[in-house]
Amino acid sequence: MHPTKDLHAIYEAITTERMRQEELRSMGKFAATCATTGVGQMTEFECFSVLGEEVGEVSRALLDGADVSQVITELIQTAAVCVAWIERLSANMVEPSERVEPAALQAKQ
Repeated sequence: MHPTKDLHAIYEAITTERMRQEELRSMGKFAATCATTGVGQMTEFECFSVLGEEVGEVSRALLDGADVSQVITELIQTAAVCVAWIERLSANMVEPSERVEPAALQAKQ
């Protein structure tokens, strides 16, 4: 199996989870995500705590003998938190040229 074949589906799942996180925020489930900028922005330590909680859920799924689909779900949620944090860090950079962009986006510019 060529690894790139599944990458599109994986990235789509992470993107869908990111959108779900923002939807939950807008519904009031939590005040901010790691992507929130400006007033109400989470600190780096708060984002790290959120990430740690997600990694803990992966650990719990493994320790509980969860099936592969549950472990994948937890990994996707973990990856989405990382993406959210990168979004905010990049958005908060002073110069747009300093923003961290995935290689695929840089190639389009």
